[in-house]
Amino acid sequence: MYCRNCGANIDDRSNVCTYCGAPTGIPPGQSYQQYGQNYQGGQSYQNGPYYQNGPYPPPNYYNNYNPVPDMNDCSPVYKVVSFLWPLVGLILFIIWYSSKPRASRSCGLWALIGFLVSIVALLLFMNMFVDFIRMVFH
Repeated sequence: MYCRNCGANIDDRSNVCTYCGAPTGIPPGQSYQQYGQNYQGGQSYQNGPYYQNGPYPPPNYYNNYNPVPDMNDCSPVYKVVSFLWPLVGLILFIIWYSSKPRASRSCGLWALIGFLVSIVALLLFMNMFVDFIRMVFH
């Protein structure tokens, strides 16, 4: 059967999902098939208005929302810090390279973007400064 909360495939006799801990709604001591037969008054759930794999809809039937957050991605705070201080983003990229590859790539990307933006800003500032010096001394 499938968990109603996270959509994981779990054992038919489980009272709770082994992946997210959500209750399945099946009373203790009953299997999924017994619960389906009792739920419909003795008829098998495959003969009634139930879904193919049991009385619950298949995973992600209602929407594609995954309630379990991805802990491998870095928070927006680290992204902003990586953008403002690219050296910190590079350090986070190196530290998280093997343990958190998604967070590592994200911090490295924002560090690269921050570095490129700072180079462009520096070039624009230098151009404005040279124009100002030319204007003052001519």
